[in-house]
Amino acid sequence: MLFILRQLRRSFFQPGKLKTYIAYAVGEILLIVIGILIAVQIGDWKEARKLDRQRLELIENLKADFKTNLERLDGTLAVVDSSMEDLGLFLDVAAADSSHLSLEALQDLASKTWTPITSRPAMGTYNSATDDGSISLLQDGTLMELFIDFEKHVSYYVINQDLQQDANITGEVMNIRRRLGTMAVLRGDHPILKTPESYRLNDEEFPALIAEKDVYAYFRTVYALQDNQRNRLQDAKGKTVKILNLLNEL
Repeated sequence: MLFILRQLRRSFFQPGKLKTYIAYAVGEILLIVIGILIAVQIGDWKEARKLDRQRLELIENLKADFKTNLERLDGTLAVVDSSMEDLGLFLDVAAADSSHLSLEALQDLASKTWTPITSRPAMGTYNSATDDGSISLLQDGTLMELFIDFEKHVSYYVINQDLQQDANITGEVMNIRRRLGTMAVLRGDHPILKTPESYRLNDEEFPALIAEKDVYAYFRTVYALQDNQRNRLQDAKGKTVKILNLLNEL
C-alpha cells in the first residue's frame, strides 16, 4: 500500500500533474477530517447512550425510594393520628372528670406519650446523585425544588421528633414519667420490674395525678409536638406524590 502511494506521489510531481496532486492532497485531508468527525460523532453517540442509561437508572431508583417514602409516611401518619387521638382524649379526661374511666384505660392512654414515633426517609439514591453530580441528568428545575422542599419538611419533622424524645428524658418530665410509670409497671405485670401492690397507683390516685397542672402541661406539650410532626409529615407526603408524578413523566 505504501509503495503504491509513493508511486502515485511521484507521478503527480511530473510536469503537468501538479493540479492532480493538489486535488489528491485535498482529498486526503477531507478524508481525514471526515474520519475524525465520524469518530467524534460515534463517541458522542456512545456517551449519549451511556448518559441516557444512567438517567433512566437514576429515575427508576428515585421512583423506588420515593414509593418507599410514601409507604413510610402513610404508616407514620397513621401512628401519629392514633397517638394524637388517644392524647386528645387523655387531655379531655384530665381537664374534666376521669372518675368514670378505669385505671387500665387511663394507663393505656398515658402510655402513648412514651412511645417514640420515628420515620426516616429513603434518600440514598438522591444523596448519592447529589454528591457525584449525576442528579443534573434529570434536567428538571421543578423536580429539584421539590426535592429541596421534601428535605426541608423531613428536617422539621426530625427536629420535632427529637424534641419529643428529649422531653421524655429530661428534668421535671422524668419526674412525671416516674410518677406516672408505664402500664406494665402500674399493673404489676412488667417482665422485669416487679411492683409491690402497695406501690401501684390505685383508681383514685392515678386520676388525681393526671389532673395536676404540670402533668397536664407536659401532655399538652407532647400533643403540640405531635401536631407539628403530623403537619410536617403531611407536607412531606404532598411533595412525595408530586415527585413521583414528575418522575413518571420523565
